[in-house]
This record gives sequence, structure tokens and C-alpha cells, in this order.
Amino acid sequence: MQRGDFVKISIIGIGGVGGYLAGYLKKYESGNLTLIARKDHKKALIEQGLYVESDALGTLHLQLPVVEDASQLPAQDVIFICVKADQLTQALENIKPIVTDGTILVPIMNGAEHKTWLRRILPVGRIVDTALYINSEMDEHYGIHERGKVVRLYIGGDDEEAVTAVHNLFIHPGFRCYETLDIRLETWEKYIFNCALNLITAYYGKPLGSVLAEPESKNLIQGLLAESAAVAGAMGVILPNDLKRAHFERITQKEDRMETTSLSRDIVLGRAGELELFSGFLIDMAKKYAVPVPVTKKIDEAIRQRLETVQKEKTR
Repeated sequence: MQRGDFVKISIIGIGGVGGYLAGYLKKYESGNLTLIARKDHKKALIEQGLYVESDALGTLHLQLPVVEDASQLPAQDVIFICVKADQLTQALENIKPIVTDGTILVPIMNGAEHKTWLRRILPVGRIVDTALYINSEMDEHYGIHERGKVVRLYIGGDDEEAVTAVHNLFIHPGFRCYETLDIRLETWEKYIFNCALNLITAYYGKPLGSVLAEPESKNLIQGLLAESAAVAGAMGVILPNDLKRAHFERITQKEDRMETTSLSRDIVLGRAGELELFSGFLIDMAKKYAVPVPVTKKIDEAIRQRLETVQKEKTR
């Protein structure tokens, strides 16, 4: 399968990642690209178009076809799944009518074990898994803002033809795409880092610099990293020996001391966000594989208590 064989491409989830991806594909590829978005977001994309401000792509203002109900579309050649974990089930049910045996499914999401999640709802389709590193956000007007110029995408899977076909979409400036023989390792490395960073910032409810000033914070970060790595090991993922140290240094030596995380921001707004992805999934897997995770449980319980308090205050 060559790049030119892709006639019908769609993206579900037009946030910081999906919006940037849409801008890239529209700028460089000639396929029939459709966006799948919900309610107000769909309305804004139709009326205002998609605005992308990017260090890597430049400034783009695009008019693209948008649907909310994916069943309005014909079967797709490639579907990029760029939703948050708490929206995944609904998104997969939405695209189910347009997935065939030949459809290539590309989850570009947080978390690990993406194939397992997808197969619970989509028994067919050719899955190409990914790990993406990007600094891109969506503003309150649905505009996309990418910073950093270097966007790294790791892809892999059992279907070599599908992996190569997806790789061929990302040969232009705006992505550095790498095929890897062990995409499961790549996704777990990213997941372990994101678990620690998201959970520790949501636990304290402060920017990273203030978090690191807390006396117990560094011990908690080390505990989170150790526990998620232990769960990965129990599940058969062979991690680099220095991974925990490297991730700890990345978190504690970040230059942006005012950095927050999506989970921390969601909790402040009374939304669970990806809490189930970062701590819920890990605790479930720890139970299944008999791995003790006391730090993760402590932090998960505290975040859920804060979330409940915020939600009660909002209903008064």
C-alpha cells in the first residue's frame, strides 16, 4: 500500500494533537480528509474553519469537511484516533460503522496497551500503534497552538505493511516519524513518565515548581515511577535499566516551573479527565499481576477526594 492509495482519511478528536495532525495532512497530503467532532466544536469548525498556529507548520486557516456522526461517511482507509481516554469508548462506537478489515486504525493517545482497548469494541481493522511527543494545545476558541518545531512520532505493530503505509504519510516537515520494532516499549516509557507527572501535579494542585518545593514530592515521584515500572515489568515489558532515573531527572529538572498538566487542570474544573488512565488502569493492572502500588493508591484516593469536593462546590 502506497501513500497515494489513501483516498479517505478521517480524524476523530480535533484537540491539540488531532488539530495539528489535520493541519499537517491538509498541507502535505492529497487524500480526502474529514474531521469528526462533537456539537459546539463541530459548529465552530464549520463556521470558523480550523486555525493552526505552529512553529513547525506555520500559520494555517483551513476549511475541512466535518461530521459528528461518523456513520454519515463511507468506510475509511485510515482513521486517526486522537481522543482522551475518557472519551475513547464513545469515539470507537461512533467510528465502528466506517471500519472494515482493511481500515488502518492509528491511536495517537496517552496511555499504553492501545491495541487491547481498541479491540474491545473494534474487532476488525489494522492497528498501527504510536507514541507521540508534541507540545500542542487547543484554546477556548478551538484554535490549535503548537510550540517546539520538533514533533516526534514513533509507530509500530504486527502489520508491517500498514506500519510502512502510515510512515509514508509522515515524510514531510512537521513530523519526525520513526518505525520501531517494540512500540509497546515506547508507549510504556511515555506512559510511565506521564503517570508520574500528571498524578503528582494533580495531587498537589499546583504548578510543577511549587510541587517540587513540597518536602515529600520527590519521594512520591520516585514511588510513582517505581510502581508503574514494576507493573510494566510484571506485564512483560522489558524497560531500560536507567528509565526511572532518567524520568525522575526529566521531571525534576524541567525548565518551565509554571508547568501544569491536563489532569491537574481537569481536577480543578471538577472533571475526572484521564484519572482512570493514569491511576485507575495502573491500579487495576497491579491487582491483576499482584504488584503492590501503595504510593499510586494514596495519590489516587487523594485526587478523587479533591475531585468530589470540587464537584460538590460547583453544585451549590
